[in-house]
Amino acid sequence: MTRRERLALGALLYPGSRYAALLAGLSDDFDLTRDTLPDALRRILNEKWESALSAARLIEEDCARSRVAYILPGDALYPSALFDLALPPLVLYAQGETAFLRQRGVTIVGTRRATWQGLAMAEHIARMAAREGYVVISGGAEGIDSAAHTGALAETGKTIAVLGGGLAGSAPAHERILAQGLLLSEFPPGVPARAFHFIRRNRILAALGRHLFVVQAPKKSGTMITVDWALSLGRGITFCLWPPALKEAEGCRIFYKGVFHTADGTGFLKQEVRYRQFGDILDELRCTANMDERNILFALLSGGRRLPELVRASALPPERALSALTRLELQGRVASAGGRICAV
Repeated sequence: MTRRERLALGALLYPGSRYAALLAGLSDDFDLTRDTLPDALRRILNEKWESALSAARLIEEDCARSRVAYILPGDALYPSALFDLALPPLVLYAQGETAFLRQRGVTIVGTRRATWQGLAMAEHIARMAAREGYVVISGGAEGIDSAAHTGALAETGKTIAVLGGGLAGSAPAHERILAQGLLLSEFPPGVPARAFHFIRRNRILAALGRHLFVVQAPKKSGTMITVDWALSLGRGITFCLWPPALKEAEGCRIFYKGVFHTADGTGFLKQEVRYRQFGDILDELRCTANMDERNILFALLSGGRRLPELVRASALPPERALSALTRLELQGRVASAGGRICAV
């Protein structure tokens, strides 16, 4: 099969379908016109093959125009971890730092409607993972996904957003990821995101990472689909524990077996002192009535920041941020060290 023929199959068959998975594993010398295929698939090819080839030509043009690479099974950049799936993608579309696909990564997922503590936790985990050299993988959505990407971008820039739609014309929120990281999809450029796309997309999230972190997730959510895939693949999974009344984290409590429990023994987040420091800052926040001061402390949850970065992260006008910072310094709750401001 030629590359265009493989691309045509990707355009013809729904991503994640069993026929797409079957063809993903075929070698380049497979002849679509002569070799044996299931009867139903043969009928589809006989009826729609010419239109599929035409669609493939248009996709190639769209990819060239949008600077989107398409990656096929057998290509050096195609992640071998995806072959752990029963339904590996037939085509991957990538925009940005494609080299990240060959590096070790962890996946961080959770609800779009996260609490501020959940957002802080997601960014914190992402920063720690990035400092250990891992690529942070998430879904590019609001909430936990966005916080995970933010944490990775603040450290190394190594992050991958796996999307539920085509890459061309990506949302403005994805531009900051594209500037340093990678956007990835199994849907051709221009295909709009649909709710049912994300169900298929989640298997890629589960497979790409060596480990899955579930920060906050309701009992019934797409995050739980990602968990199911990770369990079937034997990936290590960490669930963050939250108070019983928190509906945003009901899914975590179903599986939870210990704070930051790591199923496969992955060690890069076993830094108990840092966990205690993080918990101490959360306690500080609960005891802080002034909202400007809370914003400053919240911005320091993931570690020390330089002053301009801290002001931006606090989302406060500069004069209010500096006033709140001065009060916290006088109270002995923040201090400067090595050019960075840290919570103490």
